[in-house]
Amino acid sequence: MKPNDPRVPDHEVDWSLTTWEGVRKEQMRRWAQLPLERAIMALEEMEEIARAFQGGGDRAIERHRELVRNPVSRMGLKGFDHGT
Repeated sequence: MKPNDPRVPDHEVDWSLTTWEGVRKEQMRRWAQLPLERAIMALEEMEEIARAFQGGGDRAIERHRELVRNPVSRMGLKGFDHGT
């Protein structure tokens, strides 16, 4: 493989994460590691997205794009680091 090749060799892949059960466990593990502020922010964002999609159509799509572009400033959290 080339030095900048994004592929991971098979022997380095955790294949247990490629099943439905494995993916769900990994999601729960990552969710449990979130700081409380991030978890609350994620829940509020999911709620807003759900409300936007209840209206349907182009308005819902545009609202989702707006939330994705700027999730922190809409909550008034100046300087909040929302990295992964």
